[in-house]
Order: sequence, then C-alpha cells, then structure tokens
Amino acid sequence: MCRAYAQEGSPESTKRKFGLKCLWYNAGRTCETSFLTVGDLKHDPNFHFTCGECPQWKPGKLKHAAFGVGAIRHICWYTDFGDYLAVGDHQLISAPGEIDWLIPDLQKVKAPGQVLGAWVKDLQKIVPKISEFAKWREEHGEDLKSPSQPSAKRPRVETDHVITM
Repeated sequence: MCRAYAQEGSPESTKRKFGLKCLWYNAGRTCETSFLTVGDLKHDPNFHFTCGECPQWKPGKLKHAAFGVGAIRHICWYTDFGDYLAVGDHQLISAPGEIDWLIPDLQKVKAPGQVLGAWVKDLQKIVPKISEFAKWREEHGEDLKSPSQPSAKRPRVETDHVITM
C-alpha cells in the first residue's frame, strides 16, 4: 500500500502513506492514530525508537506506540515522516494553547477511523484486481484452480516430506 502511494507522489498520497504507517506501527484501532500529537513523541535511547502516546477508548487508558526504522523504505516510519514533512503543506507546530496533532487533517473530520479505512479502500481502485503472478499463469496456459493451488475445498496433499514425532 505504501509503495503504491509513494509512486503516486502527491502531497495527499504522502499524507495517506504516513497515516497508514502510523496506523500500522500503532497496531490499534484506526481512531487511535488520529490522536497522536507531536508533543507526545519521544525518542527512546534504549531501543532507538520514537514513542508516542495515544488514547485507547474502550479501556480508557493511554498506550505507547513505537515507531521505528524499517528494513526497506516502504516500511520505514522515519522515511514516511520525512516525506510527510517535506512534501506536505501543513504546519506541525500549533499556536500556543492549541494541540499540535501529528496528522491534523484527521481532526477535521467527524470519524477519523473511517477516513483511514477509506484510504486503504481507495487503493483497490488503483491496484489491479488480478496479480501479476496470476496474469503470468494465465498467459502460460496453467489452470489457476489446479490442485497445486490449495484452498478450503482442495487442500494441498502432495508432499515429499513426512513429519514423524
């Protein structure tokens, strides 16, 4: 998802890519990501992560989300944060007395969790429904529903290995 948004390259796609990355690293409900603030981000010197606090609505407690470096650029929170700061047309530091939201656009809507969900669904319009692998198999005359494709009705039974205990 992040690679698709990165290829698009607009300020809107950069914001969406960063929002989805925050959601992923936050590992919580979609609405929790919208309440991350810049002031709550702290660097953890022991684990070399940036940590942020976000509220959990059901238990009514704060939780700590850890944002870290990814193995590749499409899963790196810091790369997306840098893109978000460089490309976006927003201001992270608010006026005195106001809250400095990490993604302020999510505070402008009534249901920020639904907005994040819509960002995921919007990719279905962009990404083709059939994968490149499936296209290759069709071009080379292989049946996509062959027994080598396991499913709930047709589990894979051919194996060379037998596990004994």
